Amino acid sequence: MTIGVDLGATQIRAAICQGDQLEHKRQTLLENKEVLEKTLDQISDFLSPLINSNTDGIGIGVPAVVDIPTGTVYNSNNISSWKRVELKRELEMRFGLPVHVNNDANCFAYGAYKYGLKSQCDNMVGITLGTGIGIGLVLNGRPYFGSNCGAGELGILRYLDARYEDFSSSGFFMTQHQTTAQAANEAATNGNDEVIPVWKEYGHHLGQFVKMVLAAYDPEVIAFGGSISRAFPLFEDELRSSLLDFPFPETVRRLKLVTMDQQDLAILGAAALWDEYEHLDRSRVLA
Repeated sequence: MTIGVDLGATQIRAAICQGDQLEHKRQTLLENKEVLEKTLDQISDFLSPLINSNTDGIGIGVPAVVDIPTGTVYNSNNISSWKRVELKRELEMRFGLPVHVNNDANCFAYGAYKYGLKSQCDNMVGITLGTGIGIGLVLNGRPYFGSNCGAGELGILRYLDARYEDFSSSGFFMTQHQTTAQAANEAATNGNDEVIPVWKEYGHHLGQFVKMVLAAYDPEVIAFGGSISRAFPLFEDELRSSLLDFPFPETVRRLKLVTMDQQDLAILGAAALWDEYEHLDRSRVLA
């Protein structure tokens, strides 16, 4: 059994994973983000009840770039104290179990592929829409992270007067319209037509981001996850319309845009990536 962990900017979620089955799922808010040691203590205390003699290891996704071999986390934008965290070493010392650390969007993408989209494609991009915007890649049926676990992090690139992330994540709603994505979704659901232009504007900006993804990776499927993806019907039409001027219309015609209803794919993906790494590590030892 593997413990899968999804560490986000606002909460921690975890469960015992056996294949695509989850047991004893837990979640809590991440506290004291400005103090590194307190965050590590909270994560340890949170995971302890899930660990028993049958636990093989821990796979954890984090909102940051990761040095995958060492499990060192660098410069998490949304956890202020996480500038350089030797997370793998810390958790292995505390639990005496092998730990593998990866980016949370990579975990989501691999979970979406392995437990939902594998039969539909070989090349897919997972995009998480929430506090930030993250990208995970599966290319030729394999997860792809790049040399420094930074492959696909296109949200950091300049767009208009800021970055793509500032117009494609929850920050857009706050800075541009002084509201939240959740409030805008609830207002639209309750029949408030005044927020419809907000969602259309969001869909337009996200469409510009997706065109960059298409040019870079040419996927068969883009799978959206994260809290904002639950409002997909509110911005889908504008998103698709914004793709019509993409220079390769056949790419757009063949592209599938989907949302993933399974809310635990990042947890499942973290556990699945742990298994990938363990097999790789064992093969290296045997070689």
